Amino acid sequence: MNKVFSVVIVSAFILFSCSVKKDSFLETGNNEFSISVPENLIQPLEVQEGSVMNLIEDTSDYLNGLSVVVYDDSIYENFESTSIYDCYNFIANNILDETLDGGNLETPKDTIINGYKSLLFTICGLYNRDSSNQNVCFYTGIYQGTNKFYEVTVWCSENNKQNYLPSINKILSSFKEKENKK
Repeated sequence: MNKVFSVVIVSAFILFSCSVKKDSFLETGNNEFSISVPENLIQPLEVQEGSVMNLIEDTSDYLNGLSVVVYDDSIYENFESTSIYDCYNFIANNILDETLDGGNLETPKDTIINGYKSLLFTICGLYNRDSSNQNVCFYTGIYQGTNKFYEVTVWCSENNKQNYLPSINKILSSFKEKENKK
């Protein structure tokens, strides 16, 4: 009986320690915004062009891990305001045209996250940047800040999306613009 109890305790400890690592998040960002991300993400050697932040899970095959990228863009274009829907159309079309060979674009969810007008949407399709023939899902949040739109896109292989969905939702719901911007 004592052996069984010891095995149960050790097994529970191992399971708990594994789940804590996966669920450990830290707040990161720059002087304009912050988001919470899993603490095991690192900056890749090659950062996404135009991004203000890029983090990936430290795996040998980046498509099998979780990737996070943040972009920002002025709300004003030639002194005229751009709408969050204009921003959405540009971003969704860019993902479909530049990254995927076709794809399934879900209708965006119009919501408020931490006080910011936001659009959340998902696109899944065949990744066209290499010969892996893998389906990839992009989970994107567009947040209307004071003077900028912020895009947070999190992606992973479609095979792993169920494993990562709790982390993806936590990342996308954590965006905050900093009040003391410089």
